Order: sequence, then structure tokens, then C-alpha cells
Amino acid sequence: TLLFAGVPPGMKVFLDDQFALENRNPNPGDFPVSRVAAGDHILRLEHPEYLADEFSIGLPEDRLAPVGSYGDGWTIDLANNYIRPLAEGEVWVTLTVMEPGAELKINNEGPIAYQPEVELRRRAKLVDGEVRIEVTKRSYETFRRVFRPLAGQPDRIVVETPIALARAGGIGPRDRDAGGAPPPPPPPPGGTGRLAVRCDPYATVAIPGFGTRGTPFSIELPAGTYRLVFANPGQGLNSSRTVTITPGGNAKVTDCW
Repeated sequence: TLLFAGVPPGMKVFLDDQFALENRNPNPGDFPVSRVAAGDHILRLEHPEYLADEFSIGLPEDRLAPVGSYGDGWTIDLANNYIRPLAEGEVWVTLTVMEPGAELKINNEGPIAYQPEVELRRRAKLVDGEVRIEVTKRSYETFRRVFRPLAGQPDRIVVETPIALARAGGIGPRDRDAGGAPPPPPPPPGGTGRLAVRCDPYATVAIPGFGTRGTPFSIELPAGTYRLVFANPGQGLNSSRTVTITPGGNAKVTDCW
């Protein structure tokens, strides 16, 4: 079995010039292809908004995966790869909506499909140097904020705090319009540390502000506390873990499920 992990929505995958799969879902997903022999193969990726690519892959006899492992087969992680360049005035917007069944709009465009509690990364056009995000749900207070690109990163907007709606009339965030950039989050402790993640079975891991990666992986992160979201759609597994990165420290996560 060959698992294609983190396949972007709308992407088609061809193996040795034969159609292998297409992700017709609104979110990235994992897709296994069975009865793939060890040896060299030609992989081609096609997507109307992505840079097409074709390259050779080698699947070793000992079943070690180029990236991670999946059961008794191999894994190829496509997450965050082959993305077409941003057009002029576009930025990447990263956010997480906690509430299921809400309506998400960016710059009044939508509703935009999302998976609750899973980080969403989407391109958006700046309007007067800003991006407006709105999340609504019946019987809940509306989240409405305006965000600007990160300092020193003009092509990136990150909503650091997961968007959680409060019930109407309850205690929590009120319908609001910031009218400008939100106050910056408290600065994390100085320095960076390293996070290593290994899961059995394989998982895609969403790291707030740092995208999605396939296990196993190691990444250097600013010191602070992160809520990791794990997913393995092929086996119906979902979970989350909180991990703290200390300056100069090494954090390890292996209990993914």
C-alpha cells in the first residue's frame, strides 16, 4: 500500500501514467493506493491552481517510507507542496474554527468549507491592506474581525487564537468589528526549541501558525505552548495534544492517539 498524505482538494495523482486518485473533498486528505510494487515509479501531480510536477520515486524493498510509514507500506506526504505562487495582493490566511456547523467567510466570500478544530490555510486577496474574517452560527454570537499581515511577513496573516463562538446571551466574545488590526498576542518566551513527533499509525499534524506536517517529523518552534491536532482519515482517527516548547529544549510526542 502507498499512502498519499495531505493531498490538497482538487488534486489528481497519476502513477506510471495511470490515474491513481483525486481528492474531491473540500479539505486535504489521506488516500491509500493498494498493490503498488516496490521499485521505481513515475509520479505526476495535477491541479488547476498548483504547479504541475512529475518526478521519479523509489519504493524500497524493506518498506521504509520516504516520509513516515503507514501499516506495511509507504507514505508520500504532499502537504503544503506544489502550491502556485501568490498573485499580487494575495496573502496566506491561517486560522482554526472550533465550532462545527458555523459559516466562515473571508472578505465576504463564502461560506468556506472547514474542519472543526483543524487548522485551515487559504489564500485571500487583501482589501485596503486587510482581510476581514467572519464566523456566524445561529444562536451564537458572531465573530467579526479585521486582520493585517504579520510584521515582516507581508504575505501571511495568522489568527493565533482558535475562533470559538459564544452562545447568544451568554458570557463570551460579542459581535464586534475591530476596525483595525487586533491587539498582538503576548510575546512568547524568548528563544526556540525543537519538537519531534512520531505516530503509530501515521498522522497528519496541524501546528497553529506553522501548517500541517506528516509524521514522523522534527521542527524548530518559538518557545511557547501549542495545541497539536492529529488526523488519520484512512483509519478514522482524530485527537489533539498540548505541548510546551522551552527555549533550547527538546519536546517529543509519541502518544498521538
